[in-house]
Amino acid sequence: KMAKRSSIFDFFTQVFVVFGFSMICVSVFCLLFGEDGREVSTMFALGNAGVPIYTVGQYFIVAILVTSFRELFFTDKIIKNWSIAARTISMMACDIIMVAVFAKVFGWFPVDMAEAWIGFLVSFIICTACGVGISIIREKSENKKLQDALDKFNKGAE
Repeated sequence: KMAKRSSIFDFFTQVFVVFGFSMICVSVFCLLFGEDGREVSTMFALGNAGVPIYTVGQYFIVAILVTSFRELFFTDKIIKNWSIAARTISMMACDIIMVAVFAKVFGWFPVDMAEAWIGFLVSFIICTACGVGISIIREKSENKKLQDALDKFNKGAE
């Protein structure tokens, strides 16, 4: 059975983790590609000088939506009896659709430019891989702590 969030505080903790990681990524992209992207993307309106405040707000909304998708697809609150693969594919599809809508509405990148989509997909894959890697490390760490506690308990019971 999937783990369930215990409170609104847990939800917003995850929102701020997603938001912080996203802002680090977009800041790095601004430093690397900001001057070249200034003319084609509202995210790079300031060139490599930084991220516009309206983009920061948009990314906060994205963090709320991404966390909501995660809550929807990776808890049993609404969707029950789905495989991990179905949950993951569905969540990623929602994330990509959301980014496409934000790209169009907020001018993040020209939606008819293949290079922009390739750049997005590459960054999406990198960010997803980092997130999965962090999750795996965290899960292994938690499992080790639980195993150590169980071993300690079993030694005391002998």
